[in-house]
Amino acid sequence: MKNGLLKFIIAILSFFVLLFACDKVLVRIEDYLYSTKDNKLNYAAHSQDDAEIVILGSSRASHHYVPSILTDSLGMSCVNLGVDGQGILYHYALFHMLVQHNSPRIIIYEFGGFDWEDNGEETYARNDHLAPMYGKYKTTDTLITNIGNKYRTTLSLLNTYKYNGRIHNVFINTHHIAKHNGYEPLYGERKVVELNELLNNNSTLVEGTPIHPDKIHYSKRLIKECEERDILLVFAMSPTMGSLSTTNMEILSEICGDQIPVLDYRKQFNQNELFKDATHMNDAGAKVYTSQIAVELKHIIAGCEY
Repeated sequence: MKNGLLKFIIAILSFFVLLFACDKVLVRIEDYLYSTKDNKLNYAAHSQDDAEIVILGSSRASHHYVPSILTDSLGMSCVNLGVDGQGILYHYALFHMLVQHNSPRIIIYEFGGFDWEDNGEETYARNDHLAPMYGKYKTTDTLITNIGNKYRTTLSLLNTYKYNGRIHNVFINTHHIAKHNGYEPLYGERKVVELNELLNNNSTLVEGTPIHPDKIHYSKRLIKECEERDILLVFAMSPTMGSLSTTNMEILSEICGDQIPVLDYRKQFNQNELFKDATHMNDAGAKVYTSQIAVELKHIIAGCEY
């Protein structure tokens, strides 16, 4: 009986040794394959393109800013690193990775109320999309491990867990940067005003929505680090046909002071033909808006006051 128990223990130990060994080999393969993909996370972590203008922010960033227009107007290279559904925590991580090996001159951050929204235990949940870069940048690791104790423990034990739920990204090619320099155009026109468009609008905070202090903290870190690196940081709010809130604007104005430009274009356009839905402009609208932003940036660069 003792021999049987000993064999069982040895078998269990051997299984875990093999599991961890395979995990280390497999994650190296996954890391290599993932690093070849043309996506925005890889660009921030590895690219040496050194784009002079970088766009950050949620879907309203990825769909509203056309790099080619900014390049033609300002004579500066531009990349759009906006990512749908991601706010300040994720984009601070992209910024932190990017400036380790690039020196952008201008950061345009498309600001929305949900950037600061307190989502309770889910506040850090979406940072699991940063997991492929786990172990490479200290600040990014902090944002990843803040997801929760269970996630942190599992990630520490199994390296391959960082690709859990997105293994397809390791094998399927993507074209997030190469096509349109990261800009993701939307096509079609908004035809009918739907009530749920307004109810589901997450581009701005609803009055009274709790604000998460960590999100304010990382917004201030973005401002501070741009100042230290002599990067012109501009907060912008692109056009929307949804509801507006004053809460986030008051706080943003306070932390930006007179030094950081805040461009509020939320109610500059209201033509349905320029919008895909209540909160997202289509390709035609994005081109009109980006042209206006290019003019604003020219004035800012020239030292004009707003």
